[in-house]
Amino acid sequence: MARGKLITNLKKLAPAVILSLSLNGLMALIGTYKYSYDAYTHIFFADHYRRNWFSLWEPRWYRGFLITTYPPLTHQLLALISFAVGIETSFPVMILITGLLLAIGAYRLSGAFIDDKYRKYVALIVASYPSVGLMLHSYGQLPTVFSTALGTLALASYNDYLETSSRKDLILTMLLTSLTAYSHQLTVYFYVPFVALAIMLSKYERKNIKELFKKTVKLALLTLPVMLIPLIPYFASFRLLTSQEIIPHGSRENIFGNFIFSIMFFWGLYSFTITFLPNAIIIAFRERRTRPLLAAMLFFMILGLGGTTPLPKIILGKYWEILTYERFTFIATILYSFFLAIMLGDAGNIIDKYYLGIENPKPKPRVKRVIITAFMAAMIISYILASGTISSLKLHPRLAFDNALEDIAKFLDKDPEYYYITLELKSQRIRLNLLTSAPTLDGGYNSARQDPLLAESGVENIDASKHFPNGTKLLKILLSTAPEIGLKYVVCADEYYNPILLDYGFKPVKKYNSSPEITIWMLESVKTKVLQNPPPMPKYYVILWCVLPVSILILTTILYFKWRIIDEREN
Repeated sequence: MARGKLITNLKKLAPAVILSLSLNGLMALIGTYKYSYDAYTHIFFADHYRRNWFSLWEPRWYRGFLITTYPPLTHQLLALISFAVGIETSFPVMILITGLLLAIGAYRLSGAFIDDKYRKYVALIVASYPSVGLMLHSYGQLPTVFSTALGTLALASYNDYLETSSRKDLILTMLLTSLTAYSHQLTVYFYVPFVALAIMLSKYERKNIKELFKKTVKLALLTLPVMLIPLIPYFASFRLLTSQEIIPHGSRENIFGNFIFSIMFFWGLYSFTITFLPNAIIIAFRERRTRPLLAAMLFFMILGLGGTTPLPKIILGKYWEILTYERFTFIATILYSFFLAIMLGDAGNIIDKYYLGIENPKPKPRVKRVIITAFMAAMIISYILASGTISSLKLHPRLAFDNALEDIAKFLDKDPEYYYITLELKSQRIRLNLLTSAPTLDGGYNSARQDPLLAESGVENIDASKHFPNGTKLLKILLSTAPEIGLKYVVCADEYYNPILLDYGFKPVKKYNSSPEITIWMLESVKTKVLQNPPPMPKYYVILWCVLPVSILILTTILYFKWRIIDEREN
């Protein structure tokens, strides 16, 4: 019986697996992730582990910073994959893995809220949801999506644990929840608790809520040590961080007051599916088990509107300005997919069954096939469009630097004892950071900045100085103190900065006929060499940070395959 169930699940998942691999494989070949906001930032972190796995100090950004300021697991997995395929190719490979895990996790979790006959549609919808394409390929937010996939698997195991009280389900939930925390700093604290509460409440008609609560408390007490001990270096690094001036972000604005923001933070994530929201409300009205799910979904949906509503400010207080809110909309879309699956499963009969309350409306198979085909075709098109949103809107233009970056990296490597900065290389600046061992004053992860000049500037990165109110002022301060701080080179791809560089004594020493043209500027009077002083850290932090997360992942993978696949097949 268990074997039959396993085979049935595999058959239901097969179309979603093929669809996920096809869509993510296509977008990976097109390479839209290369022009995303964050892809190269995460590749850079992975490159740190690839170069020196057991070091907690990264010297190439911000005059050096602690790598423990960002949870390690996603980056460590990228690094491990890179040993087989290369550091840049590891990112699209990880996208393929993440897309599969998310679709499978959503399929498994959906059993907590909806009937089994609808679940195959959940996997298909999540595999092709434009929010997934936007987050992975346009935003490059791999850790967010990967941690959500792990969190979804954890929640599915939590549901199993509440149903069975099995020790195996308890252990898997504990381990998967911990892996979620190792992958991203927010997912486990927002997504997992709220959806876990929805799962528990969905059982109130069949189960004793007090017993479910006791099980949940037991699970939490066992999970917390496993989850938090490897992250001790992360929490310890907080005391060393410098308070950062708030940097504006579109998701904290009224997103409907700006056309671009509305696409980036709403329409690009939901696409046409948001028009079916009334159906979800009616379904929850008829199906009690889905009501807690609807409440959780609406909570994340409203939170994801960011500055459009006062909710984030009310809930998060002064901390609301340090978060970005597309991540909450992304979570809402995953939960919304369960309702969309019901709509597909009952396609052709939604009005009769849910609006009119007819219990067993007459099936309309031809109408259902047409609706499902049209829906999935629209989802696939939306996924492809969302994956290329950033490039299509020219928010990150495709810079044709060809082989210039490799040559610039070789040039900088000849003088690695001095700092450099870039101007208008955009996302490709971090690719340059990957290619060279020379350190830069800039970087791609603001929270790690310890220099008060940068932290208090309100400028996201030096490379984009002219786009921030205080940016040109910051740049001039850096250039004026270049001899003292060891800033010898400026890699510039915008003539706007030429007069400023000349004013501070920099001279062009090399040009590249790329598009746009790149010029390397040098200040000959710089004699101060790079000197970094990493803060002392306990030696056992290396074990906690560099060994435990991957070890727990390996253990979880072995147990998951043993208990979820091998044992079920043998039974």
